[in-house]
Amino acid sequence: MIAHVGTTVQSDAIELAQDAWAAGYDAIAAVPPYYEKPNSWPDLIAWFRPVVDAAKGLPFFYYHIPGSTGVDMPIYDFLTAAQTSFPELVGIKYVSENWGDWVRCIQDFGQKTYMLWAPEPKLRALPFRPLRGVILAETFYAPTWRRMANLFKQANYSGAQQEQSWKQAVENVFGKYSGETKRAVYRQLAGMDMGPPRPFSHAMSDSDYPQLVADLQALGFFNQTWPSGPW
Repeated sequence: MIAHVGTTVQSDAIELAQDAWAAGYDAIAAVPPYYEKPNSWPDLIAWFRPVVDAAKGLPFFYYHIPGSTGVDMPIYDFLTAAQTSFPELVGIKYVSENWGDWVRCIQDFGQKTYMLWAPEPKLRALPFRPLRGVILAETFYAPTWRRMANLFKQANYSGAQQEQSWKQAVENVFGKYSGETKRAVYRQLAGMDMGPPRPFSHAMSDSDYPQLVADLQALGFFNQTWPSGPW
C-alpha cells in the first residue's frame, strides 16, 4: 500500500507523510510542487527531504507527470542526483513521452529503481530490461497486461500486439460516450461506487450505460482470463 502525499504545501505533505507512517503504509509517493516549481533536482530533493523524514524513511516513489505538473526536468539527472542525497527514492511513475530519457534511466538505473512506464502503448516498454512493471490506471486492464507480457516473453510478438490492439479497442469504446464511463463500469464489475467524477468532468448518463455494457461485452471485456504465474 502506497500513500500519495504530494501537494503544493510542504507542511501538508509532511503531515500526510506522518499519517502514512503511523497507519502502516509500505511506501509514500508524491508529485512535485506544481505552483511554485523547482528549478533543479537538488532544489526538489531539498523540498522532499523533510517529507520523507516525516515518513521515517519509508520508500519513496516520484510521480513524473510533466503534462500535469509543469515540472519537466530529465529524470536521468534526478536519479543521478539522488544516488547520494536521496536513498529513499526507489521508483518513478513515468508519464512522459521523453523516450530517450526513459531508455537512459532503464539502462543505468533499472536494476535498483522501479522504472514504471505509464503512457500507452504499454507494449512499447517491454523490450527494455530490466523493466520492473507498468502503471495501469484501471485494474480491469491487469489481465490483458499480464497476457501481453507473457506473450512477449515467449517471443510471440504478434500475440502481444493483439493484446495491445484489444486494449485500444476497449479504450475506443469508452471514448464513444461522454462522462466518467470507467467509474460506471466499476459499478458493473464490483458493485463499487467510486464517488463523484473528478473536476471538471461529469457523471455518465444512465441512459447510455446499457449500450456501453453491450459494446464491452461484444469485445469479451467482462470474461477476460487471467494467466497463471509471474509475468
